Amino acid sequence: MEFKCLFLLSLVLVSTFICCHSEVIRNSGPLSANFGQTTYIQKSDLRIKPGSQSSDCSVKVLYEETSFSSRIGRLFPSQFSCNYKEGSVYYEHYGSSLLNHTAVKLLVTYFTNESERVSLPVYLKVDILPASSSPFNCIVRNLGLTAGDASDFSNPISSSNLAFLYNRSREECTISVLNGAAPYSWPR
Repeated sequence: MEFKCLFLLSLVLVSTFICCHSEVIRNSGPLSANFGQTTYIQKSDLRIKPGSQSSDCSVKVLYEETSFSSRIGRLFPSQFSCNYKEGSVYYEHYGSSLLNHTAVKLLVTYFTNESERVSLPVYLKVDILPASSSPFNCIVRNLGLTAGDASDFSNPISSSNLAFLYNRSREECTISVLNGAAPYSWPR
């Protein structure tokens, strides 16, 4: 009888914990990110409200460097307040067409009135919109580079293997190397 009472009490405590803390985080569904672009997180995409429990609340982005999904995009900044301002948190898609969906692991941490630290792991699901639906589909030629062997240099990047189409009078095109996005850094 004593075991049953302890079991029921622990079950009630766990369900109370889950019930109370599930109200802290609300997602409207997956975040829709444009292929190869930056998408700003809106309050409706990720709503974190510890309520009257705490004003000290933060979100940390957890990346697994070995995870393939962390190589196709990232959430910035790597740590931010639960009361983040619109336009301050964004997902940057690197332009990989290998995955249509990904998830970013977050750790939400806040303190309760009893000075108890609560850490909740959360996944922010991200749907990558195809490049054809993006108004900024500007890559018109993207051919691979070839090298003789692994230690050799490839042919140079030029207009014969990489080309962009955009309105040069109204738009600006910037190309940057994503150092650290690839599994290997160069030079070694």
